[in-house]
Amino acid sequence: MFAILLAMRSGWFAEGRFMGKVLDEWVSDTQEFLHLKLPHLLVEALIAFVLYRILRLITSRMVRIAEEHGAGHIRIAQVKTMAGVLRATGITIIAAIVTMQFLAAVGVNLAPLLASAGVAGVAIGLAAQNIVRDMLNGTLILLEDQFNVGDTIKIAGASAWSNP
Repeated sequence: MFAILLAMRSGWFAEGRFMGKVLDEWVSDTQEFLHLKLPHLLVEALIAFVLYRILRLITSRMVRIAEEHGAGHIRIAQVKTMAGVLRATGITIIAAIVTMQFLAAVGVNLAPLLASAGVAGVAIGLAAQNIVRDMLNGTLILLEDQFNVGDTIKIAGASAWSNP
């Protein structure tokens, strides 16, 4: 690589010419990235990997404990569902934080991104109130064990049932 840079120091890339200055800036930016930003990015990736492994360990342990305690298949299904929800939520949070850290390390200004995400979050939150409410109600149904597979329910005069 160094030989290529030396060979390029003639003609357009000569020292003092425009492309020579561009080449010097590129070399200094590359050195700064390798010495300062790359180790930071590697540490962030390592931390994200460790957090992911911890999350995976916790959720798989939840399922294993439910299976070892001889819980019924219904309870095990509920625990698996909650473990999946926790894992997906955790992975999303870890990915969002790591993505923002990567963008900040590369030099992207996060202020406009976070401001627009806040405005979009408020708009989506107002527009999707019923979805959020249904999701929270579904989580509470799972946690409180209100319904099980095979139960017959009646809502607004209509009844439905499911076969296990």
